[in-house]
Amino acid sequence: MSSEISISSTNLSPSSRSTPVSSPEAQSQTAAVDTATAVEAQQRRVEQAQETQQARLESMERLVEEINAFASQISRNLNFSVDDPTGHTVITVTEKESGDLVRKIPSEEFLALSQHIQDMNNLLFKDKA
Repeated sequence: MSSEISISSTNLSPSSRSTPVSSPEAQSQTAAVDTATAVEAQQRRVEQAQETQQARLESMERLVEEINAFASQISRNLNFSVDDPTGHTVITVTEKESGDLVRKIPSEEFLALSQHIQDMNNLLFKDKA
């Protein structure tokens, strides 16, 4: 005698079906893996940014060296300063040996005009308490 047993999924109750059960420990492990992956990705981005910044710094250093080498070949001195009344950056080019002024950028006329405009603005828009 043979006996046959037939079970169909429609006869099973919902509680007896096999469904993936996610335990708190499994969720915690998944979250830890996700966090570790995110941290590694962030570290790679930071390292890439540092490498890019280092490359830019090295490029700027080479450029400054080239400019200094060029400037030493010509017999001129460059001086950078800030004009006190206007706050503009001023570049003066002088002869290396004699110290004579070759060029001033911006010119004295521009600096005087800028100072005059600032004075006029101060007169027109004077704050009153």
